This record gives sequence, C-alpha cells and structure tokens, in this order.
Amino acid sequence: MKKFRFIILILLVAVGCSNSSNNEKVPVVQAALQSTDASSGSINDFDVFLEKFNSDSVFQFSCIEFPLKLSSIGEDGHKVSLISMEKWVFTKLANNKKLKSKIKKIIINKDQVKIEYSIEDTGVLVNHFFSFKNGHWMLTNIEDQSD
Repeated sequence: MKKFRFIILILLVAVGCSNSSNNEKVPVVQAALQSTDASSGSINDFDVFLEKFNSDSVFQFSCIEFPLKLSSIGEDGHKVSLISMEKWVFTKLANNKKLKSKIKKIIINKDQVKIEYSIEDTGVLVNHFFSFKNGHWMLTNIEDQSD
C-alpha cells in the first residue's frame, strides 16, 4: 500500500518536467515573478493565480517556496521531507474525470488557501497550502493524508 501511495503521489507531481538546467531557470523565474500582478491578495486573485499555476510551468516554478515541505502520515508515523528545485516537476491541480480526481478550494483566511486533491475510491488525499507573501501567492507546503 505504501508503494501505491508513493506512485500516486509521483503521478500527481510528475505531470511534466523542465529539461533546462537550474542556472537557466533563475532569470526566467525572476521574469515570471515580475510579470504577475496579484497585489490585492484577494480570493478572486487566487482563482486567477491557480488557473495560471496549472497552465504555465515557468510561472508555477516561480510560485513555489523551495525547498518545499512535504509531510505525510503513514504506517511509520509522521514523516517530513523536502522537495528541492531540481526535483520539482510541473503539477496540475485540476479535476480529471478520467482519473476521477477532484479538487476542493478551502479558504483558511484572506492570505491562506488550501487545495484538497483527492482521487475517488483510492484513498488518495493530498493538501496543497498556498500563502500570499510579498505580493504573490506561493505554494508553501504539501501534506499527503492518503490511506
């Protein structure tokens, strides 16, 4: 079951991947951050942000707080690991009828939103936490609560 959870998590994260080296990414990431305009931090801005986060890999990369904390609760207890810039792959947080996956937006407060990603009848439940920091929405933490 543990291997299945890991495979599902990798499938969630491994939707795409960048072929460029880390040195080439930095200027692109800075340009993507400069081109975003989400100064008010409203929930409506979050919806626009999430749409771009799901469709633009460069933008997504620029909106992740690295190293990204990944926590999970399994048979071994609570485990925390970090995802580095080099290990991150493009991820879509969207409903998918074929996979029977669903997302649910949960507003924690005006500066924090949780996206709950689940796959029907599999026990997969992964929470993605976003915070509005320094004028930008950022993915700050992932929590795997899968069975």
